[in-house]
Amino acid sequence: ELQFPDEVYESIQEYREERQASDS
Repeated sequence: ELQFPDEVYESIQEYREERQASDS
């Protein structure tokens, strides 16, 4: 199981949201 720092996790969340927004 990977452990991410809060900064990295937040960046991933933003990235996923952008991907979903552009996907639909």
